[in-house]
Amino acid sequence: MTIIAWLIPALVPVLLLTIVVRRLALRFLRAPHVVVLMIAVLTATVLLLAATSAFAPTEWVPEMGTALVLAGFLAGVLLTAQEFRNPR
Repeated sequence: MTIIAWLIPALVPVLLLTIVVRRLALRFLRAPHVVVLMIAVLTATVLLLAATSAFAPTEWVPEMGTALVLAGFLAGVLLTAQEFRNPR
């Protein structure tokens, strides 16, 4: 049950960081938008996992880490669906 409680608070920073990384990557990479999106989601998820393991209390890390991975998956699904609905 605690993973569900961490899911929405984890989804917000993953989505925001994914959008920022995606904008930066689109500026510098000449790759299809879906590839850039995958790179951005993975980068945002890994950065937040690293920050969580570095700064969060030890008891919270397993639940927060699982919630961040699930939030990264959900962000990838949401942004990929948006990309296919409105291609650029």
